[in-house]
Amino acid sequence: MEKIAEAGRGILVVIRQCEDNKSLVEHIHQYQLQDNGVVTESSSLAKIADWRTTGTGARILADLGVHRLKVMGIEKKYFGLSGYNLQVVEHTE
Repeated sequence: MEKIAEAGRGILVVIRQCEDNKSLVEHIHQYQLQDNGVVTESSSLAKIADWRTTGTGARILADLGVHRLKVMGIEKKYFGLSGYNLQVVEHTE
């Protein structure tokens, strides 16, 4: 959120499942570990959840009128974004 504030614009999409706040914080921590190259058993489970939520997030971004994405975090391929007229143009740390 700090990087978005520094940039002066941006969108953060948080898709919550049926989890409590502690679980959400744990998920965020797992993503931080992944961004730093640490692989855990929980990381594999998070990848499954990512596939399920990518479409939902893409739909939200498309509805907001976003088409070109600057994605924060480690570089990875997102499949199916073109179906929502979305394009990843840059990855940043």
